[in-house]
Amino acid sequence: MTFLEKHSWLGHIVEALAMWAIITALLWYPLGFFTASIVAAAFAAGHWHGREKRDHENEVGMKPPHLKAYLIWEWKGRNLLQCLPVVALAAIYIALIV
Repeated sequence: MTFLEKHSWLGHIVEALAMWAIITALLWYPLGFFTASIVAAAFAAGHWHGREKRDHENEVGMKPPHLKAYLIWEWKGRNLLQCLPVVALAAIYIALIV
């Protein structure tokens, strides 16, 4: 088991940073770097929220898409611990550059 497999939340951050870089590069020309980087950070955070929402739906037996799955305070600890670091990183980044 690799370090990133053992610490999956860190692997999510690495993947979110790669996602941010690719989306920023794709949108840089039409939007400019500043706007493209904000859109990319928001996309990365939303991607992880959606992925953990789907995992929560599967764990508790909800048929996706289910509106109750958006109640993140009802998520299990693992779902929150894998989603929140990416969301926090994106929010901090956006707050720092705005």
